Amino acid sequence: MASALHVVHDSVRHRFFVNLSATAQAFLEYRYLETNLLDFFHTFVPPEGRGTGVASKLCDEAFAFARSTNAKVKPSCSYVSQTYLPKHPELRNLVVE
Repeated sequence: MASALHVVHDSVRHRFFVNLSATAQAFLEYRYLETNLLDFFHTFVPPEGRGTGVASKLCDEAFAFARSTNAKVKPSCSYVSQTYLPKHPELRNLVVE
């Protein structure tokens, strides 16, 4: 499922999202702590999208955004810090604790 997903960045609402159906949306929310410091604080995938790689795809796009804007990331969301980042050590240079 994750390979065919279209992740949208809503820069006004500070979130990356994927519409899984007409009524189901997965998202990663962030906030600016400083000009170049993003807090990835909440990731949500509805039950029908869990275990399909949706959360990982949201993180891929969010970290690509951070890299493209020369921002650092505080991963306060437990999914990002405990599940995603251990599988992506190449992103550690973007992370602040």
